Amino acid sequence: MSIKRVNHIIGPLQNNCFLLLDDETNEAVMIDPPLEVETIFPKLQQSGIEITHILITHAHFDHIGGVQAVLDHSAVKPKIYMHVKELPLWQEKGNGNDFNISITLPAQPDVLLDDEPELTFGNLKLRTLFTPGHTPGHCTFYCSDLNAAFCGDVIFYRSIGRTDFHGGDLPTLLDSIRQKIFTLPPGTELFPGHGRHTTVQDEIDFNPFLE
Repeated sequence: MSIKRVNHIIGPLQNNCFLLLDDETNEAVMIDPPLEVETIFPKLQQSGIEITHILITHAHFDHIGGVQAVLDHSAVKPKIYMHVKELPLWQEKGNGNDFNISITLPAQPDVLLDDEPELTFGNLKLRTLFTPGHTPGHCTFYCSDLNAAFCGDVIFYRSIGRTDFHGGDLPTLLDSIRQKIFTLPPGTELFPGHGRHTTVQDEIDFNPFLE
């Protein structure tokens, strides 16, 4: 298995920024580039890591605030993947203006996902899970080879994503968790956009919002 997961905690909101790194090629997929992502560029350059693709779980400003920095840093422009239902939020710059935060973005991602496609990047295979509720087009990316799901802000350790922002909906969020997250293998590790990781079984057993 040549793919490994690397996590960096970055930015004012302590975002988890995940790199899925192919040790054979030193190419990486980055999930949710946050504000201040440029702080890890020297380490990536020193290691010879090239970001070839960017996956967006959802388009809140703290999860897309570093996209332009990654594009500017990369010798070859990475392709950006995001669900089509997140495009309005992307075009509103992730609602950053509500928090007096201004970000720069391309007009839109390169690939607008619909439904739940399988994604393949070299040796890396990911299954897209459509998990709306926190936002209308929120996605989770599941990698069976790593026994891991990268779930943005849909579920956290003993908690769930907020639904009081524009486009949030609590019944939809709970349904996404029960139908898409809790049907993954029980030992699957869940890596959220903030905070510590957990597992499917632990959240089934102990998450107080889903009893």
